[in-house]
Amino acid sequence: MKSILFLATSLLLSLSVHAEAPDIASGQRLFTESRCLECHGVDVFTSKDRKVKNLAGLESKVRQCDANLSTNWFDDQILDVVAYLNSTYYKFKPTTANETAKAAAGALIDVAEKPQTE
Repeated sequence: MKSILFLATSLLLSLSVHAEAPDIASGQRLFTESRCLECHGVDVFTSKDRKVKNLAGLESKVRQCDANLSTNWFDDQILDVVAYLNSTYYKFKPTTANETAKAAAGALIDVAEKPQTE
């Protein structure tokens, strides 16, 4: 069990080291070229009672729109659009890939350390 945990943690940390930062300019271009504003205006981003409350929620919504519009963006393109929308409208505190990997590794450690009940 410990070897699986070590392998999973190592994999997560190695992936985070090689992850590139999102490209806001690319996100703006993708957003502009898509049909995002056909369904809603920018007021959906600026409304005081907006549904998106954090970066994870923003990414989820961008993925939902990607699926609905069949833009077929790659993961890095989705993250570019998320970065653009966040920098332009939302202003959520960004999390680094290392923070994400550490949180995921911590969750794996917590699960592995819990006693198994049968």
